Amino acid sequence: MADSTPADKARRGAKRASLACLACRTRHLRCDAAKPSCKRCVEDAKTCDYAQSRRGGLDREALAALRAKKLRDGATQPLTPSGPSPTQIPTPVWLPRTGVDTPQTIQVIPSPQELLEINDVDIGADPFLVPYFKCFHRYHPCALPLPHLKRYWNSPTWQRHLLPVVAVMRYIGSIYLKAMNTSELKDRAETAIAEARRNSEPNGFLSQSLLFYSVALFWSREEIRSREYMDLAIDFAFNIGMHRQSFATKHGHQDPVLEEAWRRTWWQLYIVDSGFAAIKHVSLFKAKSIASDVDLPCEEADFELGVSLAC
Repeated sequence: MADSTPADKARRGAKRASLACLACRTRHLRCDAAKPSCKRCVEDAKTCDYAQSRRGGLDREALAALRAKKLRDGATQPLTPSGPSPTQIPTPVWLPRTGVDTPQTIQVIPSPQELLEINDVDIGADPFLVPYFKCFHRYHPCALPLPHLKRYWNSPTWQRHLLPVVAVMRYIGSIYLKAMNTSELKDRAETAIAEARRNSEPNGFLSQSLLFYSVALFWSREEIRSREYMDLAIDFAFNIGMHRQSFATKHGHQDPVLEEAWRRTWWQLYIVDSGFAAIKHVSLFKAKSIASDVDLPCEEADFELGVSLAC
């Protein structure tokens, strides 16, 4: 192998810029990230613009300090959800990680024998949701974190859209509990999904419920039905535009946590679909054929705390 030239060594030794202006990004050129204009744009007499950071202008050191502060605050007082208060949540308007995990049963509480009607579920205290968030959510963290889910659930308008995903969450929680009434909860989850498909326009929560139910069916070795629900989840997500970067902002109602949930839902669909493909040894999977420009998810700690900043 030929010796490297001084120019090659200099290029390899140059520190990679963590930020680049839009002009340099478009041309795939190195940017010195100077503001208000980088050196290359000044020399080329080009307009120098930078994409707005989802970190809110914080560098990594400041971001770490913010996380530490929120963790300290959370140790002494309940987490206050970000975004609009329950009375300010707008009426939704819908327009036309590693993929598969085998659940490990945990001992949380005795399995409840009496099932509440889905509309009467107390999100913050429901025994089936405890194992869902303790176990399943850790590996597929795209549903609204528990405090935010509870806030939206308390809004009658939003509750209607959340019904199928909460029903599936309770069914999955019962699997971890080895509950005696898992079959009944499974039937209720399927009924909630069917009613939502029949009575509601497609929306992000419906795609979430189809995704989660597909994973649960795969656990139960119902692979054919699991694939059917996964295809439905991807089709619903595609039809409402979840594969587009603009979807999260357009349907996030100025709540950064909800916006992040939509981004995460798309990427969970992609990752779980790829996991199915790997397990079944097929070279192509449905989500791969869809061109997407959705931003990558933020740090999970930020999402759970309601900060929802970019990596």
